[in-house]
Amino acid sequence: MKIAILDDRRLFEERLERILEEITDVKILKGDISANVCEMLEKEQMLDLLVLDINTHNNETVECVKKCHTEYPNMRILMVAGFLDSHFIRQSVTSGVHGFILRTISDEQLRECLKNLKIGKRYICQEALDELHRTTQMEQLKLTRRETEVLRFIVDGLSIKMIADRLNLSFETVHSYSKSIKMKLGVKNTAALVRVALEQRLIEM
Repeated sequence: MKIAILDDRRLFEERLERILEEITDVKILKGDISANVCEMLEKEQMLDLLVLDINTHNNETVECVKKCHTEYPNMRILMVAGFLDSHFIRQSVTSGVHGFILRTISDEQLRECLKNLKIGKRYICQEALDELHRTTQMEQLKLTRRETEVLRFIVDGLSIKMIADRLNLSFETVHSYSKSIKMKLGVKNTAALVRVALEQRLIEM
């Protein structure tokens, strides 16, 4: 396999290379995200796998992925990120990446990811899937920004009065938000509200 690793920070490369060498014969090219990926691909003619290890939101990277996916349909693309952001995960997946993982995943997960990509399968790490599920749930529930904020404080154990003081709102207003959230989640009390919020991962802990 011919593989290019484009890395913002160069901290992930050593672990990635070690596991790649375990599962296949590889030729590894290295660079950084600022490199002109398309020029590199033209020079190297063809890559089996392009690894983009990014550290920040990077719209240029997403655009690069779209172009690579169109011009090199047989090349696998793996996005490695240091953060969880549902919008960026969706952008990455819809732009054509075949894998999305966090830099902090275990060696076992990384090995599974690379094996899947090698045989033509996709791999999205569980943390990214959970984040997509959580935000999809929030969107379906149509919680407002303020309701989401109040829900977070309730899950943290704050009373209605404490939340009102924290948000500089009246007790009645926060109580109204609390009733609205319970109605949307289909629960009748605070204990059930917290349980459902945690079970459905509506709030990051």
